[in-house]
Amino acid sequence: MRSDLIPINNRQVYSLYAFDDSNDGKSSMKTISAFGGFTDISGCNNSYPYTFSEVPDDSLEVAWPRSSCPGGSSNEQCCKEWDEDNNGVPDGYFAAENGAELEEALRVIFVDILKRTASGTSASLPISETKIGKNLVQALFIQKTI
Repeated sequence: MRSDLIPINNRQVYSLYAFDDSNDGKSSMKTISAFGGFTDISGCNNSYPYTFSEVPDDSLEVAWPRSSCPGGSSNEQCCKEWDEDNNGVPDGYFAAENGAELEEALRVIFVDILKRTASGTSASLPISETKIGKNLVQALFIQKTI
């Protein structure tokens, strides 16, 4: 991430684990999602998703669900850094065992990407004459900043 764009950086990492039931693989993908899509909440943890104090040496060894973040726990607010719906799974993690689940996961991912997308217009000059000099206009819309 570029530090000069901190106020408008918007990033989310999605992981889609498909067609396998390995707990090691699921653990790794959940860890990637937690680190790649957390929103730092003041007072919860610094620079890492809540329940982590550093980047794990081996994401295969990370236990899920996190012991401090079971659904309805007293740490619910801090757990929302990476688990907004409080189900014990990082919000950017998806799993699919068949084609229908894969299709649904991709749909949810693409809809979320569209919700986060900023848009703008090309620069333009007014068609009518203005009395205050030359104007150059560009519209910019930023959906959400993280």
